[in-house]
Amino acid sequence: MYLPYCSRANTDEFLAYLGKLRQLREELQYPNICFVGEFNAGTTNTFGGLLEDFCMENDFIISDHALLPQDKFTYISDAHNTTSWIDHFVSSIPVHQAMFDIDVQTECITSDHRAVAVSIQCSHLPEFDEEVMEP
Repeated sequence: MYLPYCSRANTDEFLAYLGKLRQLREELQYPNICFVGEFNAGTTNTFGGLLEDFCMENDFIISDHALLPQDKFTYISDAHNTTSWIDHFVSSIPVHQAMFDIDVQTECITSDHRAVAVSIQCSHLPEFDEEVMEP
């Protein structure tokens, strides 16, 4: 997933993407959901606050923020010699509770972003009834 860059001009588009995620969760009705990708939502920017609000309203957790030290980063700008934390693992509460390891893979360099690696004990996830789901 890739959401728009954090700027006032992109706020409506960012909120529209969060609305699509909310709609997807409502349609699927699965207890085990995670959204992973470049949210462009840092802890100190407007989109970060909007993502936090979305998670609180929809029973999601930004698992990487909840479980990792605050000095982590997922993006490096060589042009500006800066780092930021804009890539996230957003999970439903059951998925978050089944996680047993999460880390940013700083040694794996394939772009200016760093991968977030997550380990989940699938046997700890609640089952869902597929018959409840509409075709």
